[in-house]
Amino acid sequence: MNLISAIHAQAQARPHSPAYMGRRTVTYSDLMREVGRAAGALRHAGVKAGDVVAIIEAAPFWHITLTLAVAQLAAASVPLASTAAAGINEEAAERCGVDYVIGGDPGIAQRVPRVRAHFEGAAALFAESTETVSEIVQAGPRDIWRIGFSSGTTGKAKAIRFDHQGSIARCELMRDYFVVAPGDRVSVLMPMTLPFSTSYWLRTLMYGGTLVNFSAALDGIRRFKVNILVTSTGNAMTMVRTARRAGGASSPPAESLKALFIGGASATPAFQELLRRHICPNLNINYGASEVGIVALADTQLQLADPSCAGRIVPWMEVQAVDANDQPLGHGIAGRLRLRGPTLAAGYVPGSEDPADVPAFRDGWYYTNDTGVVSADGLVHLSGREDDVINLGGAKFPPSRIEKVIAKDPAVIECAVVLLHDRLGLPVLGAAVEASGNFDAQAARQRCRAALGENMTPRDIVQMDSLPRNAAGKVQRDELTAQLLQRLLLQHPAPTGVQ
Repeated sequence: MNLISAIHAQAQARPHSPAYMGRRTVTYSDLMREVGRAAGALRHAGVKAGDVVAIIEAAPFWHITLTLAVAQLAAASVPLASTAAAGINEEAAERCGVDYVIGGDPGIAQRVPRVRAHFEGAAALFAESTETVSEIVQAGPRDIWRIGFSSGTTGKAKAIRFDHQGSIARCELMRDYFVVAPGDRVSVLMPMTLPFSTSYWLRTLMYGGTLVNFSAALDGIRRFKVNILVTSTGNAMTMVRTARRAGGASSPPAESLKALFIGGASATPAFQELLRRHICPNLNINYGASEVGIVALADTQLQLADPSCAGRIVPWMEVQAVDANDQPLGHGIAGRLRLRGPTLAAGYVPGSEDPADVPAFRDGWYYTNDTGVVSADGLVHLSGREDDVINLGGAKFPPSRIEKVIAKDPAVIECAVVLLHDRLGLPVLGAAVEASGNFDAQAARQRCRAALGENMTPRDIVQMDSLPRNAAGKVQRDELTAQLLQRLLLQHPAPTGVQ
């Protein structure tokens, strides 16, 4: 078993079909030849089954090629960032047991004793050998082919181990949901290193599609006649802003685009409508986790019927809301969500979790930090995250309760509520919104007061051009808190005598 066997089969069935389009077009035959060259150079350097290879390569095509070459040898790849702060890559390399490094600072080989060799990049690696490896080294179903990282929304990103069996299952089970015909042009518009994007570019190649890479989203979609777009919620927001600047309210979707998949964060009803109007009418919103892949999907029909729903659970996933003692709760009762299914990752790399925390992977389940309810007909409604709970003078509640009330305004594209402290050190609630049209902050506060009471009504609701997000598209609440605090302190100067 080796997950790249499916891509190799596509190369044999349609060698001249394009596998990748960007600055140049690469056929499936060409792609597998490049993968074989890279695998030959890696094997010449000493890489063997079970080794771990760090890839610090920003160019999407070479990142994909090197990732597949490492997998072909039944070794495991680890994507590291070329822009990481000092010490971050070294810590990750040590934690993940990296043996070889491609790209990045050559000094990493001296700073991480276990690293056996460093290559400056793909070109330097290819210069090591002219051998081309054609055979695929078979791996055990639970052998690791990739170590990816969680989004790190609430702290240090966790290193997740992905095995061949689970990743093949992720691709095969999604065929009826992510429908890619041979030759369909698919753009995964987010960093290739993220588990979310890796799943989509990998299954595109397994299905015989064409990966399309470009820098300017809307122009690229039209120029390359992209059929399917996969991106984060944050990137999708940027695309909507660009479309509205270019064509106003009448800016139409690209004619070639037949499906849009977004994930990483929820979307307000107003934002869903803007995406359908300006980007693609066939909008699909993923709810999932890096550790398991997709959990539920909200298609256009469900969005229109129930805009607050995170999605309908896919058939192969089991989702339960549980109490503090891990006991399942009944349908419609809110609790912490746990997930189980054939796409479950092999767990975290040791040292990724705080020793004081209860392990997230236990008894065959993955325990998320999400809270929500599961309905009898298989729908998921999220109510927040356990680590996002606000404690306001002893009253604890998730910010999503307030955000949902604010988002009922049809002008609100996105919103987030955070806990602030005023100049006197007193806790207050602040909210940030991105809105289109006429947004009335006072009316939104009145709705919160009527629905939730004075204690859960933000003192200020600030309209912003955009909310800060990480690479995975999730709102960075710490950064947002800092930005809101700076704005509100300017609006509410300290009383006389208070410094």
